[in-house]
Amino acid sequence: MSRRHDLNLAAGRSLAGLDVDVIVLTADLDLLAILHDASGPDHILWHAQSADEAVELLVGGHCGVFIADLQQLGSNAAALLERLQQQFPELVLLAMGRRDEESSIGALVTSGRVYRFLHKPVSPARASVFIATAARRHIELSTSTSPALAAVRQLTQPEHRKSCLRISIAIIVVAGVWWQWDAVGRFARNFIPPTTTTPSGRERPALSPETVKQQEVDALEQQLIAALQAGDTPRAATAFSALQKADPAHPRLEQLRAQLLALSRHAKP
Repeated sequence: MSRRHDLNLAAGRSLAGLDVDVIVLTADLDLLAILHDASGPDHILWHAQSADEAVELLVGGHCGVFIADLQQLGSNAAALLERLQQQFPELVLLAMGRRDEESSIGALVTSGRVYRFLHKPVSPARASVFIATAARRHIELSTSTSPALAAVRQLTQPEHRKSCLRISIAIIVVAGVWWQWDAVGRFARNFIPPTTTTPSGRERPALSPETVKQQEVDALEQQLIAALQAGDTPRAATAFSALQKADPAHPRLEQLRAQLLALSRHAKP
């Protein structure tokens, strides 16, 4: 349920700073009717039946005055209202409830994070006064000269009614960039060399150039030893030449040379 005025009239009032969205979170239809009458022609009333619906309206740009029926929020009232105030700095929060429910958000009211608390039942006249003052407070926050809100307005001009949507988008973009850089940093810190596949199909970690060279030297040495044991002088000579070229300082090079010479002396013409 929402009440919309003539679009041209609403647009004119918005430019004049008079048209403020009022979101009412309640399941009490009698209370909703009272607030509907109290909001007058200068505001647009939106009805949210759950906290999720209220957040969707806020993210959708309907950010002005938020009236929360504490009976609808239950024990989560303080946490939700505090989070909304942090995420939407231009949003003016009003709370309504029984006297025994006021203590659950007393700290928020005292600190000013919840602008006013209205005891139920409330009359249309009293509700109208509170909505009007909350709307003016929202406009004051929207035109504040504080550095934080001045930066926000640079992102949200000229349509101040869309400020909450754009602020949310800006936060998401900044968070996304931060996450990407953080992910790059974590990748660099936790980098694991890629793996290669052996002929048997098993994976092994990628090797450094020094390790690869040592493996080649070991393979040539094994080939030379196998050729010497087999009495294959030509193959042994080829393997020895390759080993000598690959590792001139090989510790067993002289021993293998002597074995190759001995084999060549006994080889048949």
